[in-house]
Amino acid sequence: MSEIAEIVDTLEKKIGKVLSKLDDLEKTNQNLRAELNKTANVITMQNIDLEDLKLQYDTLKIANSLLGSD
Repeated sequence: MSEIAEIVDTLEKKIGKVLSKLDDLEKTNQNLRAELNKTANVITMQNIDLEDLKLQYDTLKIANSLLGSD
């Protein structure tokens, strides 16, 4: 009977370790998802800024061509 108890204890310890690792991985996953969302927001903002700069550049090109056509 003690062999069964030892096996049960061993299994309980292994299950505990697996559950602990699972918890750690879930926390890491949650942190990575948050970081991914932040990075995606930064990229979105940079794309908006880039489009704004392109519009400014095009406006300056037009203004420059008008000034040069006197």
